[in-house]
Amino acid sequence: MSIPKDYNEPWMNWKLMRLWKMKYFAWKRFTESKSYLRYREYKKETDMLKKESRKAKRAHEKKLAKDIRHNMRAFFRYVNSKLTVRPEIVEMQNEIGELVDNDKDICDILGRYFNSVYTAQSSGEMPDMETLCEREINEIEVTQEDVQIRLEKLSVTKSCGPDNIHPLVLQKTVSATCVSLKLIFNRSLGNGECPDDWRSANVTPIHKKGDRTNPSNYRPVSLTSQVCKVLESIVRKQILGHLAENNILRDEQHGFREGRSCLTNLLETIEQWTEIIDEGDVLM
Repeated sequence: MSIPKDYNEPWMNWKLMRLWKMKYFAWKRFTESKSYLRYREYKKETDMLKKESRKAKRAHEKKLAKDIRHNMRAFFRYVNSKLTVRPEIVEMQNEIGELVDNDKDICDILGRYFNSVYTAQSSGEMPDMETLCEREINEIEVTQEDVQIRLEKLSVTKSCGPDNIHPLVLQKTVSATCVSLKLIFNRSLGNGECPDDWRSANVTPIHKKGDRTNPSNYRPVSLTSQVCKVLESIVRKQILGHLAENNILRDEQHGFREGRSCLTNLLETIEQWTEIIDEGDVLM
């Protein structure tokens, strides 16, 4: 049993070590049985370890900040240990292989490359679909409670988008903003329009590997508006609720469903194959 790399972190305690051991043994049980139930147990232990690790880390950082007047050295030692400076992009090859060092030219080169590998969505008409249930979603109405719940669940560690509204601001001003956002969301859905900032993103090029001057060795990461993500999550929840209530999704579908994945699909398939073999039948 190898020791986790986070073992030497200052917030590591006996409770986290116990959770890590429980996760390790849950993984061992899963690899031995290949059972979907064992996988769910392993996933539960993994999620619990992540949750408690984050809580312990936040508690440690709050203590350092609280004690800064009495132990400034420990505070800055911790901060310096977490500072990571990514190499800057100082040069980039253009389409004819020339190196350019102007920031604007570098942005344009990366922008053109990202656009060239982007698959544009079809703007044609939607195909005719078979009616699968009597009920339809005519309108999606956002309530104040919907907005409040989503704002309170925002991750404050995420970055803001082009509107520069940080999730921490939204979370700390729930009572003051949820009514206004409810009105904006309902108007956006009713008119079929949205603010320009919701359509934009701050794109950061992330180096994958290889030559740092080759634009094809970068992938784009887009940071969009946190406010827009709140509306998207509300719409998604209502659509998925409609699909579940009317049994529109087949049980065999595992993609894009909560609690399911390619792994759960594979595990169920292996389970079916195992049952067939145990019964003496032949897999075709």
